[in-house]
Amino acid sequence: MKKSVIALAIAAAVPAFAQAAGNVTLYGSIDTNIEFKDTGAASRTNIGQSGLMTNRFGVKGTEDLGGGLKANFMIEQSYSSDNPSTNPTTFGDRSAWVSTSGGFGEIRAGRDYTPFFRTICSADVMNGCTGAMTTQHIAVAVDARGGVRANNSIAYISPKMNGLSVSAMWSAGNENTGANKSDSEYMSANVGYSAGKLSLGAATETTKAAAAGNLKRTVVMAGYDLGMAKVGAFHTRRDQNGDKGDATAITAAVKAGMGYAKVSLGQGDRNGVDYSLWGVGYEHPLSKRTSLYATYGVNGADNKADQKTMHLGVRHIF
Repeated sequence: MKKSVIALAIAAAVPAFAQAAGNVTLYGSIDTNIEFKDTGAASRTNIGQSGLMTNRFGVKGTEDLGGGLKANFMIEQSYSSDNPSTNPTTFGDRSAWVSTSGGFGEIRAGRDYTPFFRTICSADVMNGCTGAMTTQHIAVAVDARGGVRANNSIAYISPKMNGLSVSAMWSAGNENTGANKSDSEYMSANVGYSAGKLSLGAATETTKAAAAGNLKRTVVMAGYDLGMAKVGAFHTRRDQNGDKGDATAITAAVKAGMGYAKVSLGQGDRNGVDYSLWGVGYEHPLSKRTSLYATYGVNGADNKADQKTMHLGVRHIF
């Protein structure tokens, strides 16, 4: 009798557990390649990673709280597929946040992408804003890309209304232990608009720094889906007490055979030093989740030799 009661209790608990587990998703990607790199001073060939998409695994979930409210979470970790001994030691290094969402939008707290990065990355059709030919390189060269993620943050993401959406983030800068506690405090906001095949966006961010002066960045972007081709472009600028930089880039992906041929171009300036970028590539899908790719990118600057990188790789999403 006792065993029967236990068995019935387990049987009753299984559907509830399965229903709860059904709201949790394990996901990720693995991207490994053969990398050829020439820095001008030296060249080398090695096994690389994240040529098309940054390696990651994560878990995310949603709970229905009733009344139109939901609780959500995400924990996402990067990892090395070519040399696991170099894996990050901080768990949740990509994302670690919890949120409440409803008809009002979503409020998130933790570590997450900044509104600024979401805007500049949305203009890059190269997939994942990473790899040899991504336009992110030109923005990084002039220090105008901004922070990718922010720790200790709270953010609001609005629902889309007639194609318009906004988001805002504030980070407390808890890592700062100096005399000026407001140093490293971070604020960012963006606005986006999408209608049919057109997308537009603008964002700003400010990182407080008492000694060097507040670092401010702005970006505008536009994208258009032509069906057989996708194009995206951005212009970004940074200023910190007269230390200025700006960058402009355009990307395109054109349907070619089974996959997409891609091209990227960029130009930047940082206090009179010119920077340039160009890249080409091809992505060939083997399935909805697996692709072969080949990319080649060149990053140049007035004050140093061109940096050339080629990747031949495979990317799988799970």
